Amino acid sequence: MSVATYSTRVDATLDSHISRWLWLWLANWPLAIRHCLVIGRIVGGGTWMAWLGPIGPTIALAETPSRQPAPGPETTAPASPPMAPGPPPTAPPQAGPPPTAPPPTASQYSPTGPPPAPPTGRRGWTAGRVVSLVIGCMLGLIALGVLAAAGAATWATSSQRDSAGFISTDTHRLATPSYAITSGGIDLGTGTNWLTPADIFGKVRVRATATNPTAGVFIGVGSKTAVDSYLAGVGHEVVTSWANGHTRFEPGGTGRPRTAPGNAAIWTAQASGQGTQTLSWRPESGEWEVVVMNPDGAAGVSVIADVGATIPDLAWYAVIVWIIGGVLLIGAVALVVVPVVRASR
Repeated sequence: MSVATYSTRVDATLDSHISRWLWLWLANWPLAIRHCLVIGRIVGGGTWMAWLGPIGPTIALAETPSRQPAPGPETTAPASPPMAPGPPPTAPPQAGPPPTAPPPTASQYSPTGPPPAPPTGRRGWTAGRVVSLVIGCMLGLIALGVLAAAGAATWATSSQRDSAGFISTDTHRLATPSYAITSGGIDLGTGTNWLTPADIFGKVRVRATATNPTAGVFIGVGSKTAVDSYLAGVGHEVVTSWANGHTRFEPGGTGRPRTAPGNAAIWTAQASGQGTQTLSWRPESGEWEVVVMNPDGAAGVSVIADVGATIPDLAWYAVIVWIIGGVLLIGAVALVVVPVVRASR
């Protein structure tokens, strides 16, 4: 805000014995001289000079008349009475910058007072953030495992199917001096009306070729109870790990089977003959066992075999596993990143 300046300044000290109103009049009446000059200039033309006394000619020289006064008799204004002597002048006060008002606070704008300060979160590593970080790391490891399984399923269904649509394992050489090689019990559960083992595995295939070209091979699958009854008292080899081809000998006795395997009426599916034999079977609920023997039931079985299945919905299984793995990974990243960012603020 600009401050008006005047050509006349009065410096004085206040005498406590003089009335305040008298003091204001004595201190401020010279400021009205300039306004009186303007009014006199408009009303009386040149006659205003007589009212100014000794300071008239000085101010008149600074004024440029805008019009000539009309001719007429000159009038002489009565002399001004002498002004009473005022208090002696004193030294002017030291000028300084005008005081500035402090900026308005929030309470001056709001009738209910200043708004509450926003809550500030705790810095550093709290117990909750540490727990979140640990859970996020564990969930991330699980997510990576699930994503690896999804990748393996995608790779298998896109590049590992043969011309018949089977996805097969590697071939393994299995041999035993006893009478049979079995898979051990395969438990396919009790099943439900909406999901059966056949819905998951499709069609299962077992292939075996005798290492002796002149010898034949028998492959059969039956319920575990019936197979155990057929091989009771007969020594045989049990496959414990198909991936590595590991087997375990099961000593049942020194006798041979009571009848040739092809003549036993215990098999759900079977194949027998020379060369490569293939058994195809649609699995059902229950506990099953696969048996490989010589066609005549003699001791000394040696074959090269593999196992496969169609798994018709493997591509859809891969998609579902991809989604699950992605969701787990996103959750793991959130559980790790959020506490790290908040702790570093």
